[in-house]
Amino acid sequence: MPKHKDWNFSTFLRSANADLVERYLLRFFRREQLPPYLVGMNPDYVEHVLDNTDDTLKAVIIDDLRRINDSCYRDLPIMAAQRFSVPLYAKDKTQAVALRLFLDFPRVFDFAWALYSYTASYADISQHWLQRHDTRTDGNTISAFKSELQSFFANHGRGKECRVQVYDWPEELVILVQHGSHPRTIPCWQDAEITMNLFHPVWEGVLIYDKARAVLSAKVPARGDRENYVRSFSSLFLGDATLADDPDRDRIFTLKPLQTRPSDWVGDGRVNTVELRKAKLKPRSPNSEVTTLEGDGLHFTKIDPGRGELIEAKLRFTIVTDGKDEKVTFTITPPCLTDLIKKRHADVIADYLRGKGVLLR
Repeated sequence: MPKHKDWNFSTFLRSANADLVERYLLRFFRREQLPPYLVGMNPDYVEHVLDNTDDTLKAVIIDDLRRINDSCYRDLPIMAAQRFSVPLYAKDKTQAVALRLFLDFPRVFDFAWALYSYTASYADISQHWLQRHDTRTDGNTISAFKSELQSFFANHGRGKECRVQVYDWPEELVILVQHGSHPRTIPCWQDAEITMNLFHPVWEGVLIYDKARAVLSAKVPARGDRENYVRSFSSLFLGDATLADDPDRDRIFTLKPLQTRPSDWVGDGRVNTVELRKAKLKPRSPNSEVTTLEGDGLHFTKIDPGRGELIEAKLRFTIVTDGKDEKVTFTITPPCLTDLIKKRHADVIADYLRGKGVLLR
């Protein structure tokens, strides 16, 4: 699951445009149940409305509003609105844009949510080179993809419920998959008795296909699902199941240049500095444990090939932006795992790494 954005109910309401809040509440309450002139009201009045309603309904509303607030991460609703040519109003803050999308443009909101789920996730992203630049996204393809996922999840005890949304752009294909996880039980009060309720939590997977690079980036909640996603995507959206079997499919990163060219890691263009923050070395002798090096001032000469194979590296780049330095820290785990693509200035750093032979695609 993605991490939650900072949440303060009153701050959200003040930022979200009161007439939009009123429109949202009218989904659940008759107008006469709301205090008059909600548009000019203090957030305390909205809290008063919620405090005097059913606990279940209050939880639904709070969950909705928190989800809308979460989606505001890095102004993603504004970016989504711009992509879909949704009108933006100068007075609206990001929270107001997100609430407007939630109310009036649910598909656009779900696109913003997909990007939030992708960029704010704690999970690393896997990347896979699938060679084809053209994709097909007709209704039959999407239906077949959903059907394959439903069968896969049902066969693994996670229920057959599955929702797939596809956003096809000239430069990329974005797919949001929402599905069940393994059933869980939770004790609940039923009058004066404690009962056990069974439910399937919703998990989310996000696939983003870079058509120019022919690289699929996958954020999946369960590592074992990754292979199924890659195979289904290759077969259906690219029309060639054999692409998933190519031996170079997962060959995205190599860390050899960090070990063999320790003096290369200097500033270039917008990249001001490059620091090694952590390294995991696998000794070449059998039965030896992986060695971890980390800390300030860790120099690239410390990861000489003679000490073993570098199997993971945490790097910190300083990027010059509008005359100011911004630090970006990320991890690469060859052949295909990283959290770089969730970070700011990922394109700048990727160009640098590609030029140094670390990023292969």
